[in-house]
Formats: sequence, C-alpha cells, structure tokens
Amino acid sequence: MTEKAWIIDTEPSKRFPVFTRLNAADVMPEPITPLGASMCWKPMVLPGWASGYVQDACFTADEMVEESAVAGFLYGYLYINQSSVRVLGIRKGMT
Repeated sequence: MTEKAWIIDTEPSKRFPVFTRLNAADVMPEPITPLGASMCWKPMVLPGWASGYVQDACFTADEMVEESAVAGFLYGYLYINQSSVRVLGIRKGMT
C-alpha cells in the first residue's frame, strides 16, 4: 500500500493476498466512514465474520488472526478476501 491510504484502511493479508470488490461493490458502493469503520466494522463485523469461518470448521482460529483475513478496507472501500473464500470452497468440497 502507498502512504496515501485512507485512515481506516486495514493492512492486506499476507497469508490470503487476493481481494475483490465483486459483491462488496453492491453492498457498499461508497467509501466507509471512519465512524462506521471504528464503531462497527473493525471491532464487530470483521471479527464476527472470521469467527463464522472458524465455527463452520473451515479455518482454525490461528488462520483468522489477521484483521483482513475475511475482508478489508483498501483506500476506504470494502474488499472481500477472495483467497479465504476460495479456501473455504475447497475445504467444504464445493469445487
């Protein structure tokens, strides 16, 4: 990432490096506000999403420790972590 990132951006996952705006562009077409990110998305939605992957037995808790393991904010926009979605499909036998 460059130094001109938005203030709420998450660091891209090193383990799961591929991100997409595919469905995220429909759900959140505009950049997220700092208040929305700090009060809702970062402390609750992203960890809850990762917890769902763990409870579904697709990932271990150790695999979901990075803030952007399931999704992240890049330049203010929501991006879905396509790498983790792909791994989920493989581990669930959906491919």
